[in-house]
Amino acid sequence: MTTPSASIPSRTSEAEPTDDASSISLSRDADFEKRIRILEERIRDLREENARLRRQWDETTQAISWRIINMLSRPARRLAPLGSRRRRVLRSACNLAARARRALTPIVRVPRHALTISRGAAWTIRRLAERPRPFVADDRPVFLFVSHVGGGGVSRHIQDMADRLRLEGVRVVVARPNPQGRLVFEELEQAGAIAWRVEVRPCRPIIKAYLDAIQPVFVHVHHRLGVPETLFKALDARGLPTDWTLHDYHALCPRVHLHDDRGEYCGQPDPEGCRTCLKSRGDYHGRRVNPDVVAHRHAWRACLQAARRIYVPSEDMKRRLQREFPDLDMTVHPHLEPSLPRSHMARRWRDGEPVRVAVLGVITLVKGLNRLLEAAHDAWTRALPLTFVVIGTADRSEELLATGHVEITGRYRESEIETLLDEAKCHLAWLPSTLPETYMYTLSIAQAAGFRPVVYDLGAQAERVGTAGRRVPLETSAATLNDCLLQWAALDAQLGPLEPPRFADYPSLLRDYYELSPANLKASRSEIFPVTRRRIHGVASAPVLLRKTDARLHQRHR
Repeated sequence: MTTPSASIPSRTSEAEPTDDASSISLSRDADFEKRIRILEERIRDLREENARLRRQWDETTQAISWRIINMLSRPARRLAPLGSRRRRVLRSACNLAARARRALTPIVRVPRHALTISRGAAWTIRRLAERPRPFVADDRPVFLFVSHVGGGGVSRHIQDMADRLRLEGVRVVVARPNPQGRLVFEELEQAGAIAWRVEVRPCRPIIKAYLDAIQPVFVHVHHRLGVPETLFKALDARGLPTDWTLHDYHALCPRVHLHDDRGEYCGQPDPEGCRTCLKSRGDYHGRRVNPDVVAHRHAWRACLQAARRIYVPSEDMKRRLQREFPDLDMTVHPHLEPSLPRSHMARRWRDGEPVRVAVLGVITLVKGLNRLLEAAHDAWTRALPLTFVVIGTADRSEELLATGHVEITGRYRESEIETLLDEAKCHLAWLPSTLPETYMYTLSIAQAAGFRPVVYDLGAQAERVGTAGRRVPLETSAATLNDCLLQWAALDAQLGPLEPPRFADYPSLLRDYYELSPANLKASRSEIFPVTRRRIHGVASAPVLLRKTDARLHQRHR
C-alpha cells in the first residue's frame, strides 16, 4: 500500500514542472508576437517617412531644375532663334539625346532626381525647338472665355463649348490666372489642344494691348476666383456684351461649395452664421478671409447686374441663388454633353456573388469621402458581401484599402471611362457627395452607362436622377445605406434595362444657347474693330510687351 501512495506524489511533482514549462513557453510566444507587431509598426512608420522624404526630395529637385531651366531658356532663345540653322541643329541634338537616354536607361541606373531634371530639360528643349503658331486675326469673331486656375467641370464645359463654337465659325480664347499669379491667354483647339499660349503680368496696359490684338466681340465669364480685377476693368472699359455662367456657389460664400469641416452641407445659415463659419474656417483653401459675407455677395451682385445674361445648369441652383439674389434673372441651361459612353455596363447581380458598387470621380472631402469611409468600415465590421470600386482617385486611400471592401482604379482619361467601368463589373453606382451639386458630370457618366445611380436627396443630383435612380435622405446612416445597396442589387437583377438618358443638346450654340447670330457678331465686330485682319505682333506698340516670353504671342513669324 505504501508503494502506490509514494508513487502518486512523485508523479505530481514530475507534472508540475511540465505545466510551468508550457506556461513559460506561452508567455515567450506572446512576448515574441508583441515584439513582431512593434517591429511591423516601426517598419510601416519608416516606410511612410521614407515616402514622405522621397516626395519632398522630388519636389525640391524639380523646383531647382525648373529654376535653372528658366535661367537658361532666355540665352538659348537668343543663341538659336526660330527658323535658324542653330535651332535645327539643337532639335536634332535633342532627338539624338532622347534616343540615347532610352537606349542607356536599362543599362545605367540613373538616380530618380537626375531623371526628373533630365526629363524637365528635354521637355524645355523640345518646346524651344517647336515653331509656335502666332495668333492671326481673321474674319471669324472671337469669344473671350474667362475662367479660374482650377480644372474640373469648369474646364470640361469650356472645352465642349469651344469645340462646338469652332464648328460654327467662332474662335475661343480663354483668359485665366495661373498658380504664379500671371494671366494666361490661350486659344483652344479640338480635344484640348492649344493653338497658342502666352503669360503676361496682370497690369492694365498689357491686358489692354492683348485685348486690342485679339479683338473679342463677346465675353463669357465662367469664374472669377483668382482672376485679376484689372482684366474685368479692361473688359468693362470696352463695353463688350458679357454673359456669366455660375458653376458653383462662390457668389454666396467664399467657401464655394457650402460645406463645413466634415465636407457636409452647411445648411446655408443666416449671415451671422456665415460670419462665424468664415472666421473659424476661412475660405475654400482654409485661408483667412473677410468674414463679411454680405459685402462678398454685394460685390458679386454688382458684377452680375452688368451681365447680359446669367446661366445656371440646374433649377435647384437657380432656387438657391435667387434666395439671396431675387432681383437677378437667371436662365437654366444644362451643360452641353456631346460625347458620352452609351453602352449598357451595369451588371446583373447573381445570387451568391458580392455586390460591387461603382463610385465615380475624385473622392475628396467635399465629394463624400467621409461617407465612403463610414460605409466601408460598416461593411468590414459586419462582413458584408459588398465592395466599393472607386473609378478614379480618393483621399485617404490607404485607410480605404485597409478595410478590404474598397478598390481604387486611379486616374483616368475621359476616353478610358468606358473600359474601366466594363472591367469593374459593378452592379450599382453610388455618388456619395452630400453637398448640393450644381450639375455633376459623373452622374451623367453613370446614367449613360445604364446604372440607376444612388444619390443623396439634395442639389442637382437629386433633381437630375428623378425616377431613374434612388434618392436617400441626407441623414441616412452607413449601415442603413449598405443594407439598401444589397437590396437594390437584388431588385435591379429582376428589372429590365433603363431607357437611354437624354442630355442637353443645342443644335446651334449661337442661336439656341446665346440667342445670337453670325451676322450680328460680324456687324458688331466691324463696328468695334474697323481692321479685320492683322497679326498679333501689332501689339508691339506697347514696349513692355517685348519682354521675356510675352514676345512669343506678338513677334513676327516669317
